[in-house]
Amino acid sequence: MIPDIVPGSGPLGGLHAALTAAHGDAVFVVACDMPYVTAALVEYLFSLAGDAQIVVPRTERGYHPLCAVYRRACLEPAAARIASRQLALRELINDVPVRVVTDNEIVRFGASSRLLANVNTPAEYADLEALQGHKL
Repeated sequence: MIPDIVPGSGPLGGLHAALTAAHGDAVFVVACDMPYVTAALVEYLFSLAGDAQIVVPRTERGYHPLCAVYRRACLEPAAARIASRQLALRELINDVPVRVVTDNEIVRFGASSRLLANVNTPAEYADLEALQGHKL
C-alpha cells in the first residue's frame, strides 16, 4: 500500500502517490469496485501507451479514468492540479497526450458494460450477477 502524499486529494492524489512510488514508466490504475476488468484488457491498455501519457477507455458513459494506464510523465501535471485543488481525475485528460480506447476496441475483450462496471451497491452486484446467470 502506498499512502497519499497529499491527503484529501481523492483519486488524483492516489494516482500522484502511485506515480511517485512507481519503479517503471507506467502504472495501471483500477478502482476497487471494478471486479470484471480482465488481464487481457489491462495488457491491451499497456500495449497502447506509445507516445500517450494516459491510455483510457471511453464508452457511451464517458471516460473511465479509474481503469487506465498512466505514465510517469503525468506526475507533474497531476501535482499541479493537486496544488491548485483541481482534483477531478478525469480533467487530467485535458493536460497531457491521451490515447482513447473506444468501445469498438474494448468489445474484443467482452462487453464494456460488464468489463468497466462499478459495483457500489448490493443492487448493482445483483444486476451484474444476473447478467452472468449466477444466483445470489
